Amino acid sequence: MAYWSRSGPKAPWQGPRFLPGAGFDTGATAVRLPDGRIAVFGTRTTLGSAPQEYGRDLVYAVQAAPDGAFGPWQSLGTPDTDDISGTSAISAPSVAVDGTGRMTVYVRDSARTLRARAQATPDGAFGAWQALGGTGLQGEPVTATDGAGRRHVYAATARTVLAWVQPAPGAPLGGPFPTGLPATTGPLSASPQDDGVRLYFRRPGTGTVRTSLATAGGASPTFSAVTEAGGDGGYGAVGVAGRLLAGRAGAGTIGVSGPNNGPSWYESQMLFTGAPAAVAEPDGTAVAAALGLDAGLHVTTAPSAGSEPLGSRPPSSPWHLAIPPSTTAQAGRAGSGWQR
Repeated sequence: MAYWSRSGPKAPWQGPRFLPGAGFDTGATAVRLPDGRIAVFGTRTTLGSAPQEYGRDLVYAVQAAPDGAFGPWQSLGTPDTDDISGTSAISAPSVAVDGTGRMTVYVRDSARTLRARAQATPDGAFGAWQALGGTGLQGEPVTATDGAGRRHVYAATARTVLAWVQPAPGAPLGGPFPTGLPATTGPLSASPQDDGVRLYFRRPGTGTVRTSLATAGGASPTFSAVTEAGGDGGYGAVGVAGRLLAGRAGAGTIGVSGPNNGPSWYESQMLFTGAPAAVAEPDGTAVAAALGLDAGLHVTTAPSAGSEPLGSRPPSSPWHLAIPPSTTAQAGRAGSGWQR
């Protein structure tokens, strides 16, 4: 597993750095702890010479200090302990952190129900797997915490989306609740808001991005009318940071919708692998990132809402390598006839 980092919005990017170990599946989930450290989660596949030596488990690593090195990988096992062959069907994890720094990891098991495993204390061991119900879950669950401190967890089925929500901060997670949301195509994305959690998902047939705001506080969460986020159709997960959206367009290139461009998307011709990610900086700047076909980290930024004239184009800085090629590498390409 590789990672890139920087110490602040204006600081240069560093990396890639490589964590030890092999067998990691594609995709990773990172969360920031209250003291500034990062914890990264993923799934790992182990292959042996015999079928019974096949395995898949959830693993995580935590920084020893903010901006410091990561500690060793630790295994959380799998909820499918009685179905070894079924471990290939567990989802990638989704992780939440409460105000004390305790982490809870959510995963869809091979029976297509929601399972969770939580820390008893910050930096402590994780407890046993909990069964949270749900039937026919697809894809990966997503989680976010609203402005009031209530945790939301969502997972899609073939027909709709199911919800698990805390009625109050620190209360046990309730659900699954029906949402009344329509069927989706591809993964869900969740973005915390002051008044709830906003969900993003693809419309079947067209692949356009749709959204609904979930609010909690009553007996069950409520959902706003589904609206279109604009742009042409595409596929795959959508990276969200504030009002910055980044996703794959129908041609396989990457599209971005910034804070002040309404329903319009700016489509780059850059090809990439996997799905884009996005994160909000402390000053309100949003950063989207994607892994290019050159294995380099490509980024784009959008300033905070209101800092650009309405309708300005493009809605963000052009996509560029987070770490520019070295002068030596550029000279080598120039000498061999390559041009950037």
